[in-house]
Amino acid sequence: MKYLTKYTLLLVIFFASCTDLTEEMHSSVGANNFLESRENVLQTLSTTYAYSHTTSLISWLFPQELTADLLLTPTRGVHGYNAGEYLRLTRHTWTNLDRGGAMAWDANYSVIGFANAFIEDIEPLDYSNFGMSDEEKSQHLAEARVLRAFAYWKLLDIYGGVPIATSITEDPKPRNSSEEVFRFIETELNETLSQLPVKTSNGNAETVNRITQGANRFLLMRLYFNSEAYIDQPMYSETMALAQSLINGEFGDYDLDSSWNGPFRADNLNSPENVFAYPIEMGQRDEKGWWFGGFHHYESHLTFGSSHGGAGWNGWGLAPSITAEGDLLEYDLGMPYSRFDERDVRKRNWNYIGNGDWEGMFLAGPQMTYDGSAPVLGVEEYAGQPLVLVDYVARMSEGKTESHSMLEGEENTGIRPVKVTPPYPDEAAQYQAQADQPEMRMAEVYFTLAECQLRAGDKGSAAQTINQVIQRNYEDADWNDASLGLQVTAADLDDEGYRMLEEWAKEFLMEPRRRIDLIRWDKYTTGTWFDHNEPSEDHRKRMPIPYDALNANPLLEQNPGYN
Repeated sequence: MKYLTKYTLLLVIFFASCTDLTEEMHSSVGANNFLESRENVLQTLSTTYAYSHTTSLISWLFPQELTADLLLTPTRGVHGYNAGEYLRLTRHTWTNLDRGGAMAWDANYSVIGFANAFIEDIEPLDYSNFGMSDEEKSQHLAEARVLRAFAYWKLLDIYGGVPIATSITEDPKPRNSSEEVFRFIETELNETLSQLPVKTSNGNAETVNRITQGANRFLLMRLYFNSEAYIDQPMYSETMALAQSLINGEFGDYDLDSSWNGPFRADNLNSPENVFAYPIEMGQRDEKGWWFGGFHHYESHLTFGSSHGGAGWNGWGLAPSITAEGDLLEYDLGMPYSRFDERDVRKRNWNYIGNGDWEGMFLAGPQMTYDGSAPVLGVEEYAGQPLVLVDYVARMSEGKTESHSMLEGEENTGIRPVKVTPPYPDEAAQYQAQADQPEMRMAEVYFTLAECQLRAGDKGSAAQTINQVIQRNYEDADWNDASLGLQVTAADLDDEGYRMLEEWAKEFLMEPRRRIDLIRWDKYTTGTWFDHNEPSEDHRKRMPIPYDALNANPLLEQNPGYN
């Protein structure tokens, strides 16, 4: 399938010892004139990693979070409407012309194209000519196949069945069924497992920033966990077995971090929790502050005490929990800020405490400069006035206190999360852009195991499992005070999944996955949340095949329910 011209405008990311990343552009480069050394081989493999990382950013955030109940992109005066695309995402009225559904197609087929090109070029090579062994060759091919399977998993999750391409020279073909894509991913993961390394210690980029046996089994766990949505076949017992094997260390040395933010700090390569993370630090992909900047106000850099890393562009924020009058909204889903207990250390406002560490996961309420000497001031509706980030949506600057629409936002609308690739103040500039971006972490394994136990009717074990993660979010005295009710009990875990979904929301806020969880509990199209006040059609569980893809390949058929 001719998705990509081989290595045309190839973004090459160098791995020194396979992981030290910098960027270089090559034009019209192919195997015959480029693969002349070990370094060249690793450069081409790293290209697939780089494009895989791209699929975890906006192209994954849009369908997974902006169509769900936790994050919102309100229209803030003249900003944020974007021809109504965010409104359509929230209200589930998107079309096959919207980029929210199209980006995942383009991004993941880019990964597939580069993986296929790498595999085709590497398979006939004699690795001894590059000073490498056959074992290294097998590992490199296995990595590319797993990255390709990862991309197909994302396509399966978003669109259902898609064309399976394993060569860059294939002609356009019709869609494979969801079952065929599912089994292809499953087979690729099982066939490559033995050729991958096993993590034996923390702090080694070779087994955190690259695919390992742990990452392989993690992806298979995700595939099985959501199999009912993919192929109408629940596989919770198989999922439970995989989760337990990862916890038991059968595929690598992993454990929960003792701190909620350990997997996200600048030194998170050393976190025992991260199974796989994309390297983005300086001298590698160098993302600086792009990711968190999307969530933060234009002047949030004053709160962070940071003159580096990029300013916020005031886009995304948390969906509201209250009305402008302070009354709690009445939704079973969404309202994320209100779901955090006041004793939860994550609910504190962000505060840098030194040595690369910080406390608090939010910017909320009155915003102060980093040294606390003055309020941060607004620049639009509240120009010259103290900036107060609020948990409601309303045009209060115009005296309007009622709103049921994301169209009524202002510059201060929404609590802002601080978590993935966090900012650092100038006094700690050496930590800026040093954090890897976690893609797979052990907290998800524990949550997955807990949900499987819940679905099997063992609510007591489910509560015990999930509490192993939740415990780190509280001071010991609070956690052990039974009168506070902070520990999840069997009685808390309802059969409809609302409490489980609440805990998924709090633990994985800002880590694109919410749509998947809502679909698994049949809440994505049946539930309601802010400005999604009516259930949507069932076919919205899948995105439409993009307009451009249909035009490029007349053999493709659109998903049911879409024109």
